[in-house]
Amino acid sequence: MGEKIDWHDRFTHQLKWTKSFRERIYKKLNFGKLTNLLEIGCGTGALLLEIGSKFNLKLHGIDVNAARINAANQNLKKKKIRANLYTMDIKKNSFKDATFDVIVCNLVFLWMDELDIVFQEIHRILKRNGFLIIFCEPDYGGLIEYPDTGLKSALIKNLRELGADPEIARKLGSYFCQNDQFSLFDQYIISVPWISISDEMKNNMLKELSFFDQILEIGTFNRDKMKHAIKQGSYFLFNPAFSFILSKK
Repeated sequence: MGEKIDWHDRFTHQLKWTKSFRERIYKKLNFGKLTNLLEIGCGTGALLLEIGSKFNLKLHGIDVNAARINAANQNLKKKKIRANLYTMDIKKNSFKDATFDVIVCNLVFLWMDELDIVFQEIHRILKRNGFLIIFCEPDYGGLIEYPDTGLKSALIKNLRELGADPEIARKLGSYFCQNDQFSLFDQYIISVPWISISDEMKNNMLKELSFFDQILEIGTFNRDKMKHAIKQGSYFLFNPAFSFILSKK
């Protein structure tokens, strides 16, 4: 631990795992005909960069981390993509009612609390029949690895210490399906199964191991066992992630 993490590189890398999945959603919802888009938890702007390079939308992004908003502004400016970015909590946002055609988020709900208020605010600022797209929300409680290195318990412990809910994905339905605010347009369970059977996959998994070394305390998982299994081609990692497309009633 302690080595500085390039978060924009990390967020961009994470998006690569589910790129083909997002492409299907863009096509299914005909993104080219939408107007106003908001990303909640836009971080360093990785997802907005992807969307802005494909579609001519009015882009907006919010994040509670001011440093990441500054980074997002710089990253978007480099690619000449225009977006209105704000250091803002969705629970205390200043947007007018019925502002956005679509609201997107990726890997963000595990960091949120008071989800009843979050969904109320999303409903308020979405236009009628507008979409909320939860692209990817992981459930670390469903993680499977072989051989067992203790990674699952180490990640869950780390996330809880940081104030996250590592099992929020399985609970989201209880927030948006038990009221009359949204219709469930579509849902998916996705994952990137990490099987170290090729040099490319081995390199990808070794990169993940390097990231785990940066965020997890020494001794909380058996990194040498994982590294050996990756190089031998016997390591397997499966982490389910949930995706939902909701339509405002």
